[in-house]
Amino acid sequence: GSTIGPISSTQLDISSVDIGNPILGMHSIKELGGVRDHFNIYRSFKKFYEL
Repeated sequence: GSTIGPISSTQLDISSVDIGNPILGMHSIKELGGVRDHFNIYRSFKKFYEL
């Protein structure tokens, strides 16, 4: 399995980055995303777009 990011990047003529927080991991029942993960990626995006 794969996410839509790598699939769509092969179909579009633009550079792309596949980024995001998993809610449930694909490969392990022990991989879970937490509330803090969402807050941290929010802060990362905010800083990135402030540049």
